Amino acid sequence: MTSRIVFFAAVVCSGSAFAAELAVPAQYPTIQKAVDAAKGGDVVLVKAGTYAGFRVQKLFEGTPLTIKAAPGERVTISGMQKIEGWKDEGGGVFSAKVPSRVDSLFVGYVEQQCGRWPADGTRLPILTADAATCTFKTAPVADPKLAKIAKDPKDTRCYFFFAAGNAFSSRRIQSYDPKTGDIVFSPEEWMKWIKPENNRYSFVNHPALVDLPGSWAFVSELGGDPKSTAGTVYFKPAKRADLSKAQYCAADRQLVAVGHHKNPTGNVVIDGFEIAGSRAAGVQIGGNGVTVQNCLVHHNGGGIAARVAKDVKVLSNLIVANRGTGIGLASVENAFVEGNEVALNLEDGIVVAGNISGRKTGTPGANPPTKHVVVRRNYIHHHIYQAHPDNTQMYRDVSDVVYEENFNICGGQSIMAEEAEDVTVRGNLFMGCDAVMLICGHGNSHRWKFEGNTLWGAGYGFFSFTGHDYTVSKNLIIGGSMDYGQIDSTKVESSGNRFAPSYFARTAKPWRKYTDLSMAQSELGQEKGSSIVTMPSSNFPCAHAVSSANGSSLDSLALRKDAAARKDLFAPGDRIELNCDGVLRTVRSCANGVLSFSPALEMPPYRGVMVFNWKTAKTVDIDIRPVDGCGSPISPAAFRKGDLLGAGRRTIPAIPADVAEGIPSPNRPVIPPKG
Repeated sequence: MTSRIVFFAAVVCSGSAFAAELAVPAQYPTIQKAVDAAKGGDVVLVKAGTYAGFRVQKLFEGTPLTIKAAPGERVTISGMQKIEGWKDEGGGVFSAKVPSRVDSLFVGYVEQQCGRWPADGTRLPILTADAATCTFKTAPVADPKLAKIAKDPKDTRCYFFFAAGNAFSSRRIQSYDPKTGDIVFSPEEWMKWIKPENNRYSFVNHPALVDLPGSWAFVSELGGDPKSTAGTVYFKPAKRADLSKAQYCAADRQLVAVGHHKNPTGNVVIDGFEIAGSRAAGVQIGGNGVTVQNCLVHHNGGGIAARVAKDVKVLSNLIVANRGTGIGLASVENAFVEGNEVALNLEDGIVVAGNISGRKTGTPGANPPTKHVVVRRNYIHHHIYQAHPDNTQMYRDVSDVVYEENFNICGGQSIMAEEAEDVTVRGNLFMGCDAVMLICGHGNSHRWKFEGNTLWGAGYGFFSFTGHDYTVSKNLIIGGSMDYGQIDSTKVESSGNRFAPSYFARTAKPWRKYTDLSMAQSELGQEKGSSIVTMPSSNFPCAHAVSSANGSSLDSLALRKDAAARKDLFAPGDRIELNCDGVLRTVRSCANGVLSFSPALEMPPYRGVMVFNWKTAKTVDIDIRPVDGCGSPISPAAFRKGDLLGAGRRTIPAIPADVAEGIPSPNRPVIPPKG
């Protein structure tokens, strides 16, 4: 498939001779005032400092308007609000009045954990879920903290995992009875689609739970006005000096916004800003011809989002530690997403979605489809926490996508797709996922090409083909399985691949498995020109497994059944890495499906843990190369150094020390009160 993407090209007209540089703050006190005064071709140049957000609400003619940070200077667009006026409540706890809701609290940029029970973040079984009474039935608990919640729930939320959706949510409780274990919600807070089986719960956000250093809670003061968001925050700092650095995300709208999907504007370049502190997305694009480049977007409700827009470019940004999705495209035509690091966001990494309006395509109020998108040379990693997290998702009326030479590692799934057609997945390195690595799901994602990729370490297999017309060629498939789908209805053509160190494949309906490449070639007509090869690596993990959070502890993991049944994956003395955290631990034992190791984790596993076995390696520097022209050409080492474009230098923004301090460890996530 050849992509039909054609990008907006601004024409430099004779009027550009009159373009001006608008200096902030020398000429204009705010970025907004400079933007309002600007015309096409102008440059709004912003000097070092911290500024409020801005909105672009007109279409600039001719040459784009450029809004940029002064080269080499730190220019922060911030929605953070300092908390002042602390009152000593005793026992190391302080309180302060705040004008707006606090749903995240930071010391500098280090996010603090909302007070919770159990305090270590584990979750207990929900025995039943009764929709008629909006009640969770749990086991009775005798605990003074829970007795205080029962007496006055305040803003306590039940934070729970619902197994049917493989996701987390939280709802404000109406009442709790520790003697019966009943957690009751109002009908407005009840999650109507929850099923009763295999769910687990915890409590968050009550002053009685503010007991560990760094814990906090927020209590609203609604009074007679349900729209009021003011309240009191309670905080137990690790040290008293933390009070002077305490802040929270106070902005309730995007910090940088270009147009709106109901009123498109655009022809704008946003360049070089640090953007942090919004409860919404850091950057929202609702206009045409918009470029966002060289920005550091962190600790917002989401990263960069575009909806109902054309000719969008997202280039060489670092998008990290946001609560929602890193990059979200919805109803976008002609988008180019290149050279970004998208990491450790609590939901998905990159989402390419079409009609998300909730209305049937083609009916009034429905959004347009998404088409002509390139996602190229991005480093996408560690989307394993909340919602139904994946490194990349494509869904709901998406077509003509090129997904090329990305380094995709440590995600719930590497690519999850439905209603996505005519997609080329080429030259990517996929490593480590919790479930199925590449999913063309729900029987409605057709005409995909998988060419020249390297795949390793999938929790439940590499491919899921449920639609039709898939081509799989020149891939390097390491230690996993090839899925040929349903023999009679799914058209898969797989050929010219390399399997290392062995071959395993399967079909569905009827179920068949193949461990002999020649047998698949003769019986299925698949894998013409394919062969089995040795590993082309000098430093690469030799095994992958996934554990469950339940049953695991600080120094042991309960492996899933498939991994637990194998005795060749781990041995005492092996060096392992957990959730790609960069720490080599040593296996003490592996027996009866339990993997023990040292040193221990800092907190119990929040979700399933991916285990990489590095055997005797001294570093976790990945070295993997193509074989016979099969596999990804990208350099993992270059990506990890920030050179995503092969330029021989870092091509994404540098991370200031205070921001780096606030980027969480993959095995120590900070979980917000709202799931």
